[in-house]
Amino acid sequence: MAQRTLPQIAGDVWGAFRGNRQMRRRYDAARLVSDRNARFTTYAGEVPAAAGLIRTRSRYYGENNPYFAAAIRTLAKDLVGAEIVPGSTHPDPATQKLLADAWAKFSAAADFDRLTTLGGLEAALVTDMARDGEGLAIMRNTPDGLRIQRLAPEMLDDSKSCDLGGGAFVQNGVEFDSTGRRAAYWIFREAPANAFAAHIQSERVTAEDVLHLFDPRGPGQCRGLPWGAAAIKRMGEIDQLEDALLVGNKVAAMLCGVVTDEFASGTAPFDGDQNGSTLTGSLEPGTLLNLGAGKKVTFSTPAQSAQGVEFLASQLRAVASAFGVPPHCVDSDYSRANYSSLRASLVTYAGRLDQIVHTIIRPQLLDRIWRRWITTEVLRGAIESPDFESNPEPWLAVEWFPPAPPVADEIKAAQADALQIANGLKSRSQAIRERGYAPEALDAERAADAERAKALGLDAPASPHDKESEDAE
Repeated sequence: MAQRTLPQIAGDVWGAFRGNRQMRRRYDAARLVSDRNARFTTYAGEVPAAAGLIRTRSRYYGENNPYFAAAIRTLAKDLVGAEIVPGSTHPDPATQKLLADAWAKFSAAADFDRLTTLGGLEAALVTDMARDGEGLAIMRNTPDGLRIQRLAPEMLDDSKSCDLGGGAFVQNGVEFDSTGRRAAYWIFREAPANAFAAHIQSERVTAEDVLHLFDPRGPGQCRGLPWGAAAIKRMGEIDQLEDALLVGNKVAAMLCGVVTDEFASGTAPFDGDQNGSTLTGSLEPGTLLNLGAGKKVTFSTPAQSAQGVEFLASQLRAVASAFGVPPHCVDSDYSRANYSSLRASLVTYAGRLDQIVHTIIRPQLLDRIWRRWITTEVLRGAIESPDFESNPEPWLAVEWFPPAPPVADEIKAAQADALQIANGLKSRSQAIRERGYAPEALDAERAADAERAKALGLDAPASPHDKESEDAE
């Protein structure tokens, strides 16, 4: 594939708006204006033009709208959980245990800012990717080992675009070499929102040190787009609809009444406290109004909101579809769900989670952290590996185990795991890691429990297989 130069990329942007002197964004989330002549050009041109504005609006709804926030939280919870757990595939079991123990120590202290664990950083970067379009972090070598510093996406210089010559160029803060590969990122030392932002200049940071997590939707795309972009325009309409429904219900509860004087007598409409023509006394249950001749009272009857509620539910399903999560994860409404519908939605959702983990999170985040961590620990002597320099691949080989996807029935899911393990379709270690635990630590705990029970003379609980044998006898 031929390398595209910066003028060619700029031409793509201009081609989208040929014949019109004013550039118009083609993401509805960045315009919020309908367009019957809908069309879309290249991702290389459209995403940078709209990403900044979509990010601010997505962040607004993520902090102020409960439905939007619920979808983002659900993705972070189900993709990462407590942590996506690694399992070394080194052929030596002793080395596997060594790496598992060392990783546990690293995971607890991985945050450069000392605010959370590695699992917390994973969840935060996934949240940034879903809400802001991209997660950004820097891997730093410190005297204590590798540390990871999370950055806000706006720390990446959007305005940095230039031709470096020889086929290399910078596009929206991402530098590409002459072969088209990412070579560096231009990152601000301090947040641009600081008081002296005008004097802050971005600095070049090699791509080897930067973790850039985003969903590559199209070729040529170098920056990420918020996952709820397709729902942002709809989100504003949903807010207005809810306001209208709320006001309608308030009016219905006021029992607003109108007194009509058919004979224009001008006298008081009924006995009670009045201020001119306005009733100041309260209406108690069982009150009998004494109206004068020709007087008539009519109470307002606002339209029922049932149809509005149904329409709102359909709009929230569209928001859930934009994020790719089940609708009940957005509105927390389980009233219409049954086992079959829940299972069908969760099976589809589990497939999407698996795809995201293994095509986005693993190559862009997890594998890079593992390789950098192993290399750093070996170089500083924290891990003894005489053959690492001559044969590093066994040390770098790793499998990742995200949390088990949500299920409609925990008992049936556990039985399915046991059946798969018994028939060799899944390892016991894999099932343990999917639950967020290290099999080495779990086995050590089981052995310690058995030793303690033996020392105290306690009877071990009978296993289901033992009970089945006793029943057969």
